[in-house]
Amino acid sequence: MPANKIATCCYCGTRSVLRLRGKHRHELSCANCGAPLRALKNLPREQLSASAPTSARPDKRVATDKRRKKPKRAMSFRRKMFAKMWDELADVIDDAFEELFD
Repeated sequence: MPANKIATCCYCGTRSVLRLRGKHRHELSCANCGAPLRALKNLPREQLSASAPTSARPDKRVATDKRRKKPKRAMSFRRKMFAKMWDELADVIDDAFEELFD
């Protein structure tokens, strides 16, 4: 039965659980940076089932924070007055055209 091994990359620090199978053992390399992995340690059986291997890179979904939406500012007095005047002017122009073409 092949032994479970834990390997830590000396360049990027990635840790992963490896299974060495077959009669011939090949040189292993890091999945992140490609550096050769030479120093392997046996992983205890209890720890194997308790924790999963972790990656050196943080998960992007965890790192993002959601921004709060700013509340809309109330319309200023000048802007309100301009909007009311514009509505009145549009009504006057509509009335003038209605009288002209009716």
